[in-house]
Parts: sequence; C-alpha cells; structure tokens
Amino acid sequence: MAATSRVVPIQCASSLQARSTLGRQRTTASVSPSNAGSKSRVRSIQPGLARISGARIAPGRTSAHRTAAPSAEAGWRGGLVVVRAVGDHLLAPLPYQLDALEPHISRSSLEAHWSGHHGRQLAALNRQLDADLALKRLPLEELVKVAYNGGNPLPCFNLAAEAWSHEFFFSGMQPADEAEGREEGNRPDGEVLRLVERDFGSFEGFEREFRQACASSFGSGYVWLSAKVDTVVPEEWLADMRVPNAYRLQVAHLRVESTVNAFNPIVFDRIPLAVIDLWEHAYLSDYPDSRSAYIEAFLQHLLSWDAVAARVERAKSLTNFWEMPAPPDAFIRPGFVADRPIPLDALKGIK
Repeated sequence: MAATSRVVPIQCASSLQARSTLGRQRTTASVSPSNAGSKSRVRSIQPGLARISGARIAPGRTSAHRTAAPSAEAGWRGGLVVVRAVGDHLLAPLPYQLDALEPHISRSSLEAHWSGHHGRQLAALNRQLDADLALKRLPLEELVKVAYNGGNPLPCFNLAAEAWSHEFFFSGMQPADEAEGREEGNRPDGEVLRLVERDFGSFEGFEREFRQACASSFGSGYVWLSAKVDTVVPEEWLADMRVPNAYRLQVAHLRVESTVNAFNPIVFDRIPLAVIDLWEHAYLSDYPDSRSAYIEAFLQHLLSWDAVAARVERAKSLTNFWEMPAPPDAFIRPGFVADRPIPLDALKGIK
C-alpha cells in the first residue's frame, strides 16, 4: 500500500522570536517517503538550500561538522530553515572572495575549480556513499584513511581523497595583496621559519626543493610540504616504556614530497601542512603555456604561511616538532625490553 505524503512544519526553539522580527515568515519542508521503510526524500521550499543529490555550500562549516545519523537535520540560519541530508559532505566556503587571488588566479578559474570541479567531486562522492552509511558517517579525513584500506583502496577512495586534497588546497591560500604588503615577501616567520631553516638549511633551500619537486612531477598530482614523525628510540621500546607524554620521544621533521593522482600524505602517516594542486584543471586556463609561472605565483603570492603555522599548532597535539631533553632515569624505569632495563644510552640522540 503506497504511503501518503504529508507536510511537516519545521521550527527551531527561537521560531517565535524570529517570526516577530522577520515579519512572521514561515518556512516548511516536506517529507515524502516513496514507500514504507524507504529513505525519505527531503525538500526545502527555499530553492537551492537542500538539494539531496548536489554539493551545497555550508556557510562557516566544513565536512567535519556533520551529524552521524542517517536522518534529516534542520536548523535556523539567517531567517531560513535549512534542511539537508545528514551525512552529505558539503562544499566548504572559501576563506577569501572569489576574486581575491587575482591576478594570479582569475575569478572564473577559481570558481570553475572550486564550485565546479570540486563541487562535482563532492556530489559524486555523496551519491557513491549512499550505499554504505557506515562510510558516509565518517568525517572526510577519516574516510580517506579508511578507504585507503592499507594500500588496497575501496571504490570511494579516489573521490574522497581528491575532495580532501582540494579542500586542503583552497584553505591553504591567501589573498594576493597580503604578500605584497610585506617587505620580506611571502615567507614564514617565528617557529615555522625556524622549522624550515632546521630541515631545509634555509628558506631558499625550501623554495629550491619545492620547485624541483614540482618540475619533476609528471602528469597529474600534488606537491606537499608535510611533516614526517621520526621515532628517536625503536618503536618497540617506546611501546614498552612507562614514560608520561611518551610522544615527546618522537620528533616531526618537515619535508617536501609529491604524490600522483589522488594519493595524499595522510594515508602514509604524514602531517600535511601545505599543498599545490598540479592537475591541469587548476592552472591551465590562467597559465596555458607555463606551469612554472603558476608555481612561482603560488610560492611568491598565494601560499598562506599563516595557515601553515595554524596547522603546525594543531599538529602539536599529536607529536613534537622539537627534540626534547632526555627524561631522567627515574622516568625510564620500570620500562623493560624483555628482562633488561632500557639503557639511557639509547636516548643519546635527543639533545
């Protein structure tokens, strides 16, 4: 027996106050299950705010802000009730205006790349994940790691990894005029500069290695500035030691590395800090004859070192970027390898 459609008014707790200030506007959504027990199709009477199949912009939200329940979510935003399918990965807003990267990346090129290419990826990913709610409930970064499946990628890996890399790329750039207002040019300062100088010898050494990685990248892919966590003592010792904050015996070092196609550093246990998209759709319309000019524009004007610094700060909750003094002997015991105490000589590499 076919189910009948019904109209359900959706209101938030502050609807009475909002109604008085907005001229008693009313917004409803219809829930029309096609048959009993099937997944509901949710529509909003405001066009474009709740399309189930397409990627939509989520103001002030990223794909990590999702409720992990296969149902509809409603919220009051700007006087309108927004209804969406919970679990969809949304198109995150840019941290700058569409024309903010000009003249290095044109408005039309950025719009086609962000809302066009990236938006279609998210829409395709959402459709693909409709068949597996367990995967669909995962935040995008966790989905990439799970879908990599230890080197035997699941069908959704390419779309998930590409979506994550694009979101990371867009959020890691800055308006073109920010670098032009600095006397020293577009370069880091503070702790990030000290890390760059420690691991590349100098900032110029980093730029040289980054350019070389881009030049040697054949076909489509990305070049990353990432951090690799090195264990100062053997991991099997570290696992057996009863040392508070044992992660301090692991130190992250910066490195430049390239990946092909959809692969990115998070599946190789790296901490990504910056990336340039070297797929042709990222630059061909603005730089049809010279990919090197696009790379220079990114390095000299668009790469946001403030975003890199923020990512380093977040990564400090997972690892340490600086070598720490060796803990005293009292902290090492009773850590043993087999029946032998761990010798302090093993920690001589820490300065």
